[in-house]
Amino acid sequence: MATQTVIVTCDSEGNVTDVSPTKVEVNIGDSIIWQVSGLTEGHNLSFEFNSPELLNVLFESLSPNPLLGGGSEVQGNNFTPADTDPDTIFHYSIVPVDFAGRRGQSFDPQIDSLGSPPGPDDEGGS
Repeated sequence: MATQTVIVTCDSEGNVTDVSPTKVEVNIGDSIIWQVSGLTEGHNLSFEFNSPELLNVLFESLSPNPLLGGGSEVQGNNFTPADTDPDTIFHYSIVPVDFAGRRGQSFDPQIDSLGSPPGPDDEGGS
């Protein structure tokens, strides 16, 4: 099981300006850590998937959601896309929201499911 890191950068207005990589490739059982910088006080980030139930289907847990404050992390543990094609690409949005409920500029990255991790007989996997 591996952990992938995604860097989320926000500007002083509370907008998401960059997500790197924009498409993260994970095997079943992997985790993702979103490291957030620049998120100003009075804003939070919401991770929104195309359908709300996907959040609970894709990860055993995602915490915290929403994210408060810059210099924080969100971790998606144990990627488990149940009953989906292993080659599915999941689209989602990282949306900044201020405490008055105004939404800022979002970013729309992707999660690419690679299916089961390679085994010892699969081209050198372990």
